[in-house]
Amino acid sequence: MIRLVLDSTCDFSLEYASKHHIEIVPLSVTFGEKVYKENIDLTKEEFYKMMAASDDLPKTSQPSPQDFLNVFEQLTSEGHQVICLTVTSALSGTYQSAMLAKTICGSEDIEIIDTKNVAMGIQIQAMEILKAIDQGLSFEMIVEKAKENVSKVRLMAAVDTLENLIKGGRLSKTEGLIGSLISIKPVIGFNEEGTIVTLGKFRGMKKAISNMIEIARNDDVDGSKAMCVGYTANPENMNRMLEGIIDSRFRFDGQFAVGAVIGTHAGPNAAAIAYFVK
Repeated sequence: MIRLVLDSTCDFSLEYASKHHIEIVPLSVTFGEKVYKENIDLTKEEFYKMMAASDDLPKTSQPSPQDFLNVFEQLTSEGHQVICLTVTSALSGTYQSAMLAKTICGSEDIEIIDTKNVAMGIQIQAMEILKAIDQGLSFEMIVEKAKENVSKVRLMAAVDTLENLIKGGRLSKTEGLIGSLISIKPVIGFNEEGTIVTLGKFRGMKKAISNMIEIARNDDVDGSKAMCVGYTANPENMNRMLEGIIDSRFRFDGQFAVGAVIGTHAGPNAAAIAYFVK
């Protein structure tokens, strides 16, 4: 049997993962001296409450190679072939940890794929692999299709607050102050290298979401493949986005809450959409 292994930045719920026989390797979030395994020691709701009450941005850390090795050895010992999707290597060392674990394991039945993405961008890639597994395709064919799909993913997010970008050093305090005063809301995405890029900056969340919808409508969307939406802490902006997308090509496979690791940088009240282009 072919089994799927993901890291916790995919933000699938544990229930979804269990239903689809997905193994999740957690990243960690640190508040002060306390370390939490994402979605295991700390729920998404607890995380956002703690982050709102904290003066400092929590720190995030990747899984160790041993964390992946434990899963790989268990699955291969049971006779499974393994496809592992990781968060973009441009933002995390998780891919490198998984690759090292594969080398140590020494199995030919493990494939590691850098998704060049996060959260919903990983989810829809995983959904396509699950479809291929259900169709009975070979391990080699599924891996080939999965690698082809990486460059076809489009993920966009409208970010409601600049505070986390300032705390994380991705925006100067001066720029952040100006942005906050005039209510600037950036729309971000990922390039082919898996690096965050700014797609636009807008005055107010309403305009940011409208722009995101416009980009999606003008894209060469592949309506035959998985697509989904997500949010951080509060689904209000995601629901606003869904109300604005009146396009028959968009049939979403799920609405997901973004967890601690990605939420650390995106902040609360963000809205995101992920889909494939042809």
